[in-house]
Amino acid sequence: SGEGFVESGIKLESLQILKLGCCSSVTDQGLSELVNITGGHLKELYLPGVRTIVGQGLAASNLPLKRLQVLDLSGCDKVTNQWMWEILSAWGQNLSTLALSYTKSIGEGFSVLNLRMEKVQVLNLVHCPMLTNQGLLEMISCMGSNLKKLCLDGTNITGEGFVADNPRLDSLQILSVRGCEQLAGSDWLRQMRNRTNICIKLE
Repeated sequence: SGEGFVESGIKLESLQILKLGCCSSVTDQGLSELVNITGGHLKELYLPGVRTIVGQGLAASNLPLKRLQVLDLSGCDKVTNQWMWEILSAWGQNLSTLALSYTKSIGEGFSVLNLRMEKVQVLNLVHCPMLTNQGLLEMISCMGSNLKKLCLDGTNITGEGFVADNPRLDSLQILSVRGCEQLAGSDWLRQMRNRTNICIKLE
């Protein structure tokens, strides 16, 4: 569960990468304790398939995560949008990779929180069924200028409003939209396909 580490006095102050994929007993409290004993050097945190946390354990502003560059919450389907915003508000400014595939992320709320995540280069939103067009636009707005890889496979994005809003994707190199049936004939996708510097993955 991760609980009890702080009490035990264990220190992992040189740890830079923590992988807890599919650990079915990790709790929010336990995750918070594990992060706390890393001493502020953690750069990569992988939690794919951890379905026992809601996100509260990562949202505390006193956690030593200022150096965090990679955050993988893929398959953490109990993490709520509210806690996700709290986490990214606290630790999103230095992220280069953010993976939220198979979560309930809608994307909406980024503009209200005025999040700035301009170092993000890889954004994975594969099979996020609740992701909205507005939500994606807000996410791109706060992190799009340096975004190099955007994965939207299996989402219900239609691209509506994208041409008018002209989201900043000047650095984009890879756009993956496999299984995005509602996006297939959109003006935005046609516009993106006309850019010679982008590899678009359709199937």
